[in-house]
Amino acid sequence: MEIRRCRLRRQDVADASGISRAYLQHLLAAQVNPSIGSLILIAKGLGMRPEQLLGKTMENLDRIRASEPRPDEPPP
Repeated sequence: MEIRRCRLRRQDVADASGISRAYLQHLLAAQVNPSIGSLILIAKGLGMRPEQLLGKTMENLDRIRASEPRPDEPPP
């Protein structure tokens, strides 16, 4: 998530977004999936449009998937 790259404090993002710091930590650890409402709040808190936040997320996901071995490939 952009929060890590921008070195924003989690508490500042949570406060600006109107969500709890604990919930934000669960999101960043991929322990829970955000609702659409939460995504909108977080995007607003980061000064972004929700589609920008989702676009960044999809770019990161594509990079992660590209670096993982495919299931039919033996591990290195």
